[in-house]
Amino acid sequence: MIADRFVREQLPEDRDGFGDTFPNKLDRIATGLTQAFLAAARKLVGSGFDRNVGAVAAGAVRDLERYEEVLEAALEELARLSRSYEREGKEQWRAIEDGECDAAVEEGYQSQHEEDGYAAGVLVDAYVRQVRSLGRWRRLTEHPRISELSRAWADEVARVGGSVPLEELRAVISVTRLSNNEDRAWEAARQHWQAPLSSDLEQRILSTSGDESLRDALAYCALIKAPAVLARCFERLAAKPASFVHLLVDTHAAQRRISSKTRARRIRSLLAMLPGVAVGIFRALAVNDKAASPVDPATLSLLDRAAETATPAVLDEIVPIMIASGDAPSAAIQRWLVETADHRLAKAAAEAAILIEDDALVWLALDHDRADAREVALPYLAARLPDPLPPRLLDFSSDPGSRVRRALVRILATRRCAEHQGVLRKLIDDDWSAAEAFHNEEPSYPIAREAVVGLAAYGSLSDDIGEVLLFRAERTDDRSLGMVALDTAAQCCSSAISHHHGFRRGDHRGATLQIRDRDIGGGGPFSYGDIQ
Repeated sequence: MIADRFVREQLPEDRDGFGDTFPNKLDRIATGLTQAFLAAARKLVGSGFDRNVGAVAAGAVRDLERYEEVLEAALEELARLSRSYEREGKEQWRAIEDGECDAAVEEGYQSQHEEDGYAAGVLVDAYVRQVRSLGRWRRLTEHPRISELSRAWADEVARVGGSVPLEELRAVISVTRLSNNEDRAWEAARQHWQAPLSSDLEQRILSTSGDESLRDALAYCALIKAPAVLARCFERLAAKPASFVHLLVDTHAAQRRISSKTRARRIRSLLAMLPGVAVGIFRALAVNDKAASPVDPATLSLLDRAAETATPAVLDEIVPIMIASGDAPSAAIQRWLVETADHRLAKAAAEAAILIEDDALVWLALDHDRADAREVALPYLAARLPDPLPPRLLDFSSDPGSRVRRALVRILATRRCAEHQGVLRKLIDDDWSAAEAFHNEEPSYPIAREAVVGLAAYGSLSDDIGEVLLFRAERTDDRSLGMVALDTAAQCCSSAISHHHGFRRGDHRGATLQIRDRDIGGGGPFSYGDIQ
């Protein structure tokens, strides 16, 4: 049968999108194609993005019993991808965040994996949608792989229009709690809010979960649907400074999701129900371009107590208020530095240590696992030390983070001495590339290039360094680096270097042109400004 063969063989490969209603339309000219759709679905399980996976799923899921085999395969594919990310992807992404990889690696990694699990996810969603459309949502709670279906269930409930039974909403909340997807369930609950959920919401807010995504969903749900619940929670947490302040931070973050048309009105209504100390902290928190502002001594005392056990994410919000209020919360910043593994929070903690000029904490930041903290700490400490800088700082020429090495080059370029010159010479060979693959950019090694510029500032260089510069110029595939290395050797080294390599000092145009022709097959005129 032509239609059967089309569904099995052509539809999974076709680039035209037929839409999820295609199976019903096809029924008008050919029936009994569910088996063909099931075969196509099995073929698509491990693929990435496909325009017709929705159409295939819609046709296959009409036979729920046989579709279980497809569902099983789809869940296995998603589980495999999750294991792969935990085993390799998480570490790869950390290396990208820390600048340990060339700039092109981030783009390549994202494009390589952005479609992972797309088809499997659509196939799982189709199963959940079909079960619910048949009024059999309780079947989902009894499914042996409900923990893996819970997110799709919550998302489907959030998407649908019309009413959703309170019993189903509570079931979704219950099953997602066991699979770390409860934030999705509360998004669904907010979309289909019912007053009896107020008690459930209050209980979850007071449970002081450490899951920031869940806390955000709970605060937003309460802010939009049950502000009185938030007010009661603040009242009940009054004797627990860390929990009280954490909820304030959650609420403050959640307000950003509110439409600008209603935000001011909703926030005024909420703040009218809160104690003065809560209002003071809420208004002092930084938002957008508004920096944190100071608070009165009583409120500052509350923040001091909260900071003793606050999470790094909360410290990121309240420490700026404490500093603005004249405090120097060294203990809180130390805990922030020690406990955070997030690169943005690590950088913010290092910046806070610098702001209060606590050198001991900045030295601690210099040894942080995250490169952003080291990058911030290095220039601050270097500025407070005489030349030559100690080996502990100069050794950052071997730091795995490219931004840290680049920060060191910029420091050394303006502080000339023999020890620093030796480090710059080493960094001539730095091979971190800033070229972006998407734009098909030419190779670019900015750290090496800046190291050469730093050496050029010495004015006079040994012939040993000249040999290194010429060696680099002859072998690099970065046009600008080759030219500036050659220019520096000619201008700063003895005439012996020029004569040995076939060009006269002050007249190295011919050698420059040879490098240009070799590397790029000709090009525009080179000037020293090209490398700035």
